[in-house]
Amino acid sequence: RRDGLVSRLMLLGYHVAVIADHLDHYITATRECPVDLAVVNVGRSDEALPPVHGLQTVAYIHTHQRRVQVLALFQPPDPELPFRAFKAGAGSVEDFDHLRPALLGRLVATLLRGDRYANSYYQARI
Repeated sequence: RRDGLVSRLMLLGYHVAVIADHLDHYITATRECPVDLAVVNVGRSDEALPPVHGLQTVAYIHTHQRRVQVLALFQPPDPELPFRAFKAGAGSVEDFDHLRPALLGRLVATLLRGDRYANSYYQARI
């Protein structure tokens, strides 16, 4: 999935500067190479490990790198996970299984303008 996402971003004309597997790796990598947007996999709640790591990364970015926009990706079935990602500081949240190239392009462009992408997950959080 990650390779497909990277390929989609590159086809849309974006430069993928950092690929990190966890928060410590992200912190180290972004010291060397600042980023404008982070795409964070917050996971799915029915995995063996809870989606805490992705949510911690979103919260870290929101607290320590406020200029970096965050697109949080998740997989169902947890209906609370999108809300938790917004609460942690994500600018937009999307179901990974519904992420098509056109939607990804709209999400990234909207976030890089400094706006939030108002989809159904965003509406549910208000």
